[in-house]
Amino acid sequence: MAAQKSPCIFTRDIERAIELPVAHGEGQFVLAGDLASLQDHGQVPLVYASSGDGQEVSYPDNPNGSLGNVAGVCNAQGNVFGLMPHPERYVNALQHPQRRGKSNDRGDGLLIFQNAYSYAQTLLQQEETSTARASEKPEAISYASSGVDIEAGEKAVRLMKEAVRAAQGPNVLAGVGAFAGVFSARALRKMEKPALVASTDGVGTKTLLAAQAGRYDTIGFDIVNHSINDLLAQGAKPLFFMDYLAVNKLDPERVATIVRGVANACQEASCALLGGETAEMPDVYAPGAFDLAGTIVGVVEEDEAQNGSTIEAGDVILGLPSNGLHTNGYSLGRRVFANHALDTVVPELGETLADALLRPHRSYLREITLLREYLADRGRYIKGVAHITGGGFKGNISRILPVGMQANIDTHTWTVPALFQLIARLGNIEEEELYRTFNMGIGMVIVLAPKAALEARSLLPELRTIGTITRGEGVCMKF
Repeated sequence: MAAQKSPCIFTRDIERAIELPVAHGEGQFVLAGDLASLQDHGQVPLVYASSGDGQEVSYPDNPNGSLGNVAGVCNAQGNVFGLMPHPERYVNALQHPQRRGKSNDRGDGLLIFQNAYSYAQTLLQQEETSTARASEKPEAISYASSGVDIEAGEKAVRLMKEAVRAAQGPNVLAGVGAFAGVFSARALRKMEKPALVASTDGVGTKTLLAAQAGRYDTIGFDIVNHSINDLLAQGAKPLFFMDYLAVNKLDPERVATIVRGVANACQEASCALLGGETAEMPDVYAPGAFDLAGTIVGVVEEDEAQNGSTIEAGDVILGLPSNGLHTNGYSLGRRVFANHALDTVVPELGETLADALLRPHRSYLREITLLREYLADRGRYIKGVAHITGGGFKGNISRILPVGMQANIDTHTWTVPALFQLIARLGNIEEEELYRTFNMGIGMVIVLAPKAALEARSLLPELRTIGTITRGEGVCMKF
């Protein structure tokens, strides 16, 4: 007989043809259904076979003339076996009619019983295990065993507390440890019509590079400086900042390093770090991953708020240089450098990829504040400011243009930094896509009247004239 592929536990692991004796005139299997259906479902685990071509087997090899050579059938689960030959009559060689083999040799019938015994033993073990578990006291669980370590969070707070307090200043009435930050608004009483300006953002996929490089000391500067620049675009100065840090697993030293970066950036900008939140979410973030976001609030006199409404034809567009990718375009940048080690020193850059890619987002607070005061003393003002972040030149400059005005940007007026040139070459990226994704070396765009532009360049020599305003619509890029 030949074993067939089936769920039958009695013929499991039997790969060769076996012999089982016929003790008397065996009866035929009578099928109420379709034999082919049984075969398709693997419910015919054993068939009569001969040394022929495998076709229909005739008597005496098929002693009962069974249809389809069926010698045994099983149920769909494979634990019930109907068998015409008698395995118990060939457990050892002495039972064979021709006495094949030595007296201590095992007969093929034993294979059937061994499989049945193993199956029964497995069921018994499962039942014993189930009974034992039912009698055991359930294991106590905790927040920590669920992946959230409160003690690690408290340690992180202790490590960062000094840096956070140093970044708060006298206007913070309630900060570390409070349920909500409290900021004194007494200084606003000196303003005539103070308007609060707020912005929220995240660092984005630059966090993945920081985690990959194991460098967490500058990522806090990214979120703070990015947020400050957004306020500057509205003419506001920062009052306070609040951060949100989410991690897979809370590492107190790593968390403290990140938040210290946030605190140091706030302190440099004289912006109070009013409060923040650190969340440990193992089921949300992949191991080693983290997310850093923040909210900033600033203030501006209503009549000094910038919205670009006074921009007109003939105005000059100036650009302040960036110092790298800042915080946008990293999904594309990471793809371009996917096969390059971050510690690789790139000749074109004169530094490692990690140094070039993780250089923190530049803050333009000093330059814009200095320029605004300088121009105000001369009766002039800034007409519009665009922070070049996600969306590039077209996506950001168009946000400050009045209806009927067009910004014309000449990309030949400044030298594109080597990092962007390297990305363009390695990624084979078209120019239009580059300027829609990256800042390409210009981090902040300022629109001024012609005379104000001349004075601005004398004050800040790094300013570049990169375009002009004409009648039209949108942003036109000259490559």
